[in-house]
Amino acid sequence: MIFFLRTLFERVLRIVMHLLLDVFLIGYNRVTYHYRQRLLENQPCIIVANHSSHYDAGVLLSAFPYFTMHRVHPVAARDYFFSNRLQAAFFTVFMNVLPIERSARMKDAFVETEEALSRGHSIIIFPEGTRSPSGQVEDFKVGVGYLAARWKLPVIPAYIDGAHAAMGKGRNVPKARKISVVFGKPLYFKGDPENKEHWAEFAGSLRGQILNTRKAWQRAREQRNQKAAIED
Repeated sequence: MIFFLRTLFERVLRIVMHLLLDVFLIGYNRVTYHYRQRLLENQPCIIVANHSSHYDAGVLLSAFPYFTMHRVHPVAARDYFFSNRLQAAFFTVFMNVLPIERSARMKDAFVETEEALSRGHSIIIFPEGTRSPSGQVEDFKVGVGYLAARWKLPVIPAYIDGAHAAMGKGRNVPKARKISVVFGKPLYFKGDPENKEHWAEFAGSLRGQILNTRKAWQRAREQRNQKAAIED
């Protein structure tokens, strides 16, 4: 009974947190989502995105309906986000974050992550491993390929635009910059699940997909700006 009440309390807190987060993101950063229907709300999946801001996890979490939030987990470094009890409690209760051990072997790094996947939950992972200082999409680490190979789940690439301008690495106060998220079509690992080179190839293909989405998005934005300038 106590466990049930605690779980219910945490879920209510999480929903309240995300209601407030949505108000902030929509009102301050005018967040928009494109091809949101590609998110698989009723089945487990792995969401992969570029990473250049502390905004990123919250922006992706807010793309999900409130009733699914308890089944979606951002994955973050234990040494950074769980360095003390208060910080760990905040990210666990309000953001549903799962810790990974960046310095551990592959199998040991994702213990909590794989436990969540085994329960039919989804994860949000940033394969660059840390925020990009420049906002460019850095190389993807093989961990995402390892998870895709082991779990055979759909992997949904997402390109986040504007988060670096809003609050890039080194900034503590966010700016009122527009943020857009573009979801790609689900991809599936089709190589040898025991082959590390195949993990790396799959991670590279995910990065390539996000880079292609970025190019298409930037081109479309330029066309919109040119059209607006002509109409003015």
